[in-house]
Amino acid sequence: MKQLTTTIITALFCAACGTSPQNDSRALVLSDTKIIKITHDTPHPIRADNARIIGMDEMLDRVKSIDYIKLDSSEPVGVINKMIVTKDKIFILDAYVAQQIFVFSKMGKLLYRIKNKGRGPKEYQSIRDMQVDTIRNEILVNDALARSYLYFSTDDGAFLRKETGVANCYLAHIDSLYINYQAPEQDFNDNENWAILVSDKDSILYKGFEPTPLQNDNFINNSFTYD
Repeated sequence: MKQLTTTIITALFCAACGTSPQNDSRALVLSDTKIIKITHDTPHPIRADNARIIGMDEMLDRVKSIDYIKLDSSEPVGVINKMIVTKDKIFILDAYVAQQIFVFSKMGKLLYRIKNKGRGPKEYQSIRDMQVDTIRNEILVNDALARSYLYFSTDDGAFLRKETGVANCYLAHIDSLYINYQAPEQDFNDNENWAILVSDKDSILYKGFEPTPLQNDNFINNSFTYD
């Protein structure tokens, strides 16, 4: 009996060790995906020899005006991970503490919150990033954990729709395409690693910007702050 138990445990151990990360059901297959290539007939050099340092006073002299808006504190914001200011609203993303989006008027009044955290069809498991489309009046919520994109109305925060996406940390939506910014190895693909995946929902169209070994263990920051 002991010999049988030892044999079973050994077999399970060997099977586990022999399982490649490439066979992970979460792995993205990218072998046939087109690579983004940046080409230009005449390279444009970035020159820093004429750059100069300016102090805070000089910088403030260039600012036309500064407005201070006291925000309604009836529902406290934990951390401001991202803020988007439009013509009539202020959108604040608290991704990790409250895990909500707070929407204020330009007078600082809290209009509504997007707090649909859960596992339902109209809910998100995580809220890593947001985009605000002032043309379609939509808020795009990036649920990186569930690999989905959720849309809410900018008018009242009502749920609009949910789309299947791909693995990412941060997200930008341009026309019908999604620009997915990935952390190293986030695609669970043992053979390929790319910082940018361009997709149409969950269909990957392009891949680009392969990280160097120096970047593999680095912390990444949201480069999609501005629309």
